Amino acid sequence: FDGHLVMVTDEGWIVVAARDFSSHQALRLPGSEAAAAHNEQMQAEGRRSGQADWVRNSIAVDEDGGIYALSLDHAHKVVWDGTSLSTDPADGAWTAPYLNGTGNGSGATPSLMGFGPDADRFIVFTDGEDVMNVVLMWRDEIPEGWTPPEGAPSDRVAGQVRADIGDPTRTTVQTEQSVVVGGYGALVVNNDPSSIPEGFPPAATRILAGHAGVDPAFTPKGLQKLAWDPTGDVLDTAWVNREVSSANAVPMVSTGSDVLYTVGARDGEWTLEGLDWSTGASAFHWVTGSNRYNTLFSGLNLDEEGRLLHTTAFGIVRYEPR
Repeated sequence: FDGHLVMVTDEGWIVVAARDFSSHQALRLPGSEAAAAHNEQMQAEGRRSGQADWVRNSIAVDEDGGIYALSLDHAHKVVWDGTSLSTDPADGAWTAPYLNGTGNGSGATPSLMGFGPDADRFIVFTDGEDVMNVVLMWRDEIPEGWTPPEGAPSDRVAGQVRADIGDPTRTTVQTEQSVVVGGYGALVVNNDPSSIPEGFPPAATRILAGHAGVDPAFTPKGLQKLAWDPTGDVLDTAWVNREVSSANAVPMVSTGSDVLYTVGARDGEWTLEGLDWSTGASAFHWVTGSNRYNTLFSGLNLDEEGRLLHTTAFGIVRYEPR
């Protein structure tokens, strides 16, 4: 918010640099002393770079100098005061564990929820369980007398809900996107293909969703919205849509029109999808067709004229409103 560039490395360094690179500050996340050995071990086991690094994803930054990063099994808040970085709790920084049954860590960049002087403020992310949980952690001080949800590994957890896309029998649900946040709503999608070919390496299932997600044999389906109730202090599922696909796109929500936009697949063709943000019902879909419209894990954007844009494996697409 003050114009600096903020970065994180896969070995757990937070770096803040002036835009002209005339100066920079760097600080290691707590526990990062083990990062290099972890990353080396993952590569020795044949994991591709970025798949199971100690830090796999990007960061979130708030207007008060909070920098939020997810390492292998911990969430971190680092504080930037305009001149220096701190991991000292006395400065408002913290580190808290999250569940990581897969051993791969979170596949998500943390999102922020709650803005304004009277809002409940959280970071939101998916954890590292086989069936991932959507996790809310208090961004600032933990409320006095707070009792975390059952099974939460830290008092900092405000909400922790299994993201099983409405099917409690599922043994795996994973996503590679940040949680989509609008108001106190938080949405995740399913990136697990509907089937896996025999002998296909389990570590490559997200690649299958990326390159073959349009194939009806593999199309991932399902979106789940959760919502925080600031009156009852509880996170719960608001709706589930198990029919619409968001095969590999990073959706976006327009709170002005109450529509969630994503790219999915129907009957072997790529589609632009719109869902009612309040109910989860399909609002519209537009068949685009060929693989030139495959988002390949990129996000959607909406400009001031109501035009949707997203990148693909082959270029950039813009949709004109009618």
